[in-house]
Amino acid sequence: MVKVGIDDLNIYGSTLSLDFSEVKLARGFSDKEFNKIRFTRRSVVPIYEDSVTLAINAAKPIIDKVGADQFALLIVATETGVDYGKPLSSYVHRYLDLGANCRNFEIKHACYAGTAGLQTAASFVRAGNIPPDKKVLLVMTDIGRQHFHESGELSVGAGAIALSISQDPKVFELESHNGCAAHEVFDTARPTQSSEWIDPVLSLCSYLDLLEIAWDEYQCAAGPVSYEEHFAHAIYHTPLISLVEQAHHSLVESNREEVTKDEIAASFERMVKPGLRYNRELANIYSGSLYVALAGLLESAPDLHPGDRIGCFSYGSGACAEFFSGLVCKEARDILANHRIGERLAARRSVSVEEYEAAVRGVEEGFVQANFEPNWDILGGHYEQAYRGKGLLVLDQVSNHYRTYKWS
Repeated sequence: MVKVGIDDLNIYGSTLSLDFSEVKLARGFSDKEFNKIRFTRRSVVPIYEDSVTLAINAAKPIIDKVGADQFALLIVATETGVDYGKPLSSYVHRYLDLGANCRNFEIKHACYAGTAGLQTAASFVRAGNIPPDKKVLLVMTDIGRQHFHESGELSVGAGAIALSISQDPKVFELESHNGCAAHEVFDTARPTQSSEWIDPVLSLCSYLDLLEIAWDEYQCAAGPVSYEEHFAHAIYHTPLISLVEQAHHSLVESNREEVTKDEIAASFERMVKPGLRYNRELANIYSGSLYVALAGLLESAPDLHPGDRIGCFSYGSGACAEFFSGLVCKEARDILANHRIGERLAARRSVSVEEYEAAVRGVEEGFVQANFEPNWDILGGHYEQAYRGKGLLVLDQVSNHYRTYKWS
């Protein structure tokens, strides 16, 4: 079978961040609410960025390394589209200067869309539907909607992650085994361009139900395996950290007749916690959340070795889930280190709750207005400090719903 997997990976978290402890204080959220979610910060998108610019700014360093002509397929996974018909991928294709023969399309399936894109890309590569020396560019990009004064405000984030997928994986080699699970449920929705709705209890139950089904199906494909022995580490879609703990708890219990709370906690500390490094800094970025955990794990796990098997659980509301696995490649850490992901996230400018609220409202206005021009002078000249001359893509204007962009 043709080898396939991720040969490069980069995260872009924009240039602003908000400390969730300030949100807790401003809103009067309880310690219980805060400790259940357990994200530290989130990215905040300024008025001159959107899901298109996030995608392109995540992908451009990958394109610059190998050249746009190396990519034969572009897939963009998002639930933050800019049009009901025109795919966000068409803008990404244009501004990354991908070739006329590079196929592109957009995938939507809530937070599962990134994994749907990954498996689609892998299938294209394995089937020989792109030349063996070419690659697939997969970008996941999302922005959480306004949740002011709701407990969900402590979990929503924004950001993008770009993956290059080919027959020469240098970061993460996909294995062929997977287990899928799906059912129809109305646990979250985005009925309009500026609204987002969630039934948190229903969504958490759906997540755990589909995890059980997907894990059983994975074992049917891979053969009966012991969760803690088969995998060196595990990563999960991470809408809140306490849910990831519950998920890990359930899989540990499913493979042991007797297990103590301390043993489960120690297992989580070893197998899962290292992967939460960047999730804590970005919060839930929807379609890319699982792959943010992959990046965090590859950079941070102290006992990670080439060939280690990683278990991966992806979930998207609506709902579809998948449990799959892959192997760590020997160049993974060096490749991720070259992107300086942690350094760039640490360099984001901190904003106040009031500045964050204004930014969220401004970005949403840019999504819904037929005509829109960003205010370049907001946040005390932040554009001049963080963008000018840095080669980042920004929104120039919206004219009769058509979006145009420029390089800073």
